[in-house]
Amino acid sequence: MAPQFGNVVNSLAKAFNVSSYLELGLDRCVTIQMVKESLPDCYCFGVDLRVSVKDGDFDYYEGTTDSFFEQNTKTFDLIFIDADHSHISAAKDLANALKILNKHGVILMHDMDPSREELFHPTRCGDCYKLNKLFPTLNVNYVTIPVDSEGITIITKKDNLRCAHKL
Repeated sequence: MAPQFGNVVNSLAKAFNVSSYLELGLDRCVTIQMVKESLPDCYCFGVDLRVSVKDGDFDYYEGTTDSFFEQNTKTFDLIFIDADHSHISAAKDLANALKILNKHGVILMHDMDPSREELFHPTRCGDCYKLNKLFPTLNVNYVTIPVDSEGITIITKKDNLRCAHKL
């Protein structure tokens, strides 16, 4: 059974009908496989230090997110960030993700609203929730929603509104 956040990511991928999906932090590869199953024509790519499913129907990079971004040349419609849970690493992942986000693309960040004390441990949500203070200083639209015990933040670039030309 997939965690609730996986269902949210998958539902949004289907709703946006994305053609490219990047997942930073694969864990057991459940979410990326859900997206690929729902959208067979979607190009799915994952990044993790150790990829647990190497025969999945997706491409992957085994290494740090920093080293991935240094060599990456692709852009994506939907990016799910769930890798290193320190606010410093999560901030770098967000900055790098914004650079490779396609027009009208969406970034999802997991672990942004921990609901219990034990979730603040570095191996769980860590302190990436501190980015909630950073979002107002960025040129992004964002909302944090209470999904599961960890929460997800949905992010888009402000200048990517489809109605921007009318504003």
